[in-house]
Amino acid sequence: MNAYIDIVTSELRWESAPGTPWNWYSFVVPDKCQKCIWYIKKEEVNKYLMESNKWITIKTIDNIKWRSFLQSMHGGAIACGKDHIYLINRLERLMVIRKNNFSFKIIEPKEQNSGYTRCECVVINDKLNVHGGFWNDHHLVWDQDDERFELVHDLKQEIEWTGIAQHTLIQTTDKTVFSFGGNDIKGRGRNDIYFLNDKGKQWTKLSDVKLPAKLRNLGITVVVKGKCILLFGGEQDTEKGDHHPWVDSNEIYIFDIKLSKLRKSKMNCPLKGRPKAMTFCKENELAVSGYLREQWKNNKLDSYKFPPQYLVKIMEHYYVTEWIHLIYNNFEMKHFKIRVVDILK
Repeated sequence: MNAYIDIVTSELRWESAPGTPWNWYSFVVPDKCQKCIWYIKKEEVNKYLMESNKWITIKTIDNIKWRSFLQSMHGGAIACGKDHIYLINRLERLMVIRKNNFSFKIIEPKEQNSGYTRCECVVINDKLNVHGGFWNDHHLVWDQDDERFELVHDLKQEIEWTGIAQHTLIQTTDKTVFSFGGNDIKGRGRNDIYFLNDKGKQWTKLSDVKLPAKLRNLGITVVVKGKCILLFGGEQDTEKGDHHPWVDSNEIYIFDIKLSKLRKSKMNCPLKGRPKAMTFCKENELAVSGYLREQWKNNKLDSYKFPPQYLVKIMEHYYVTEWIHLIYNNFEMKHFKIRVVDILK
């Protein structure tokens, strides 16, 4: 816990649903394209800026359609692309938000493949992909022009997927998509791991590795330049009784993509629950250049022997500081960051 840095969020107005401690009406959206984090609420939009290490208010919104849509987001899904943020609410309506001005459009899709309540979605090649859900055994891709979801994978046929929801999807740097955990329509947990490679031909179940417990709603991010996936917290199926009660977890798991191996980190999450996770990566150009010049000076080397710029650039590529940001939006808004190396130890 000592390795975590608590980022001040006191300037953010946190809203809970009436009569509950849960924040159902506001949503944290990691944005790897703009290297920021959005906090979307009923009345305003906030943004976390990595360089200044603070949250700012981007826009105030007074729109009844906006508020009504967000109030139906409990059990919904969110994904972020290059220019748009996509929200699917529990009524299976889609909101497409433009990031440049936060204008939005609410769409009721035309397709017949409904049932994606508590689905998971991810943006692949700048297209919204919807995966699973309690009554959806398909992988769908959103056609923005026709305002229709197109069926690209029959999950029931490919991987015997039936009514799995609240799983976690992520796309890696080599364009492979992974799915972790989830639960079926009866609330029974899953510990399976599936993947779809960059050719996109078929979903495949990993036969030699599983999650160590039946988990859902994990925080997830890719680190070490696409070599590992980190899984944070989530909820664990206790497998007790007919109703399968779930408990919050604070454990962290490291999945080696190339070796298809999973191990538990010695570090735990700062809180139990379902965080949103994002990796911020910064190549330390000044640190590398300064270190080399210091060594040249200390060893009294001739300046003309200083490494050429292309070699310095190669060294900069390997000297990278990666930070994980974890945002909890359950009982109160909490934001932490931690170095990746502290988790991988």
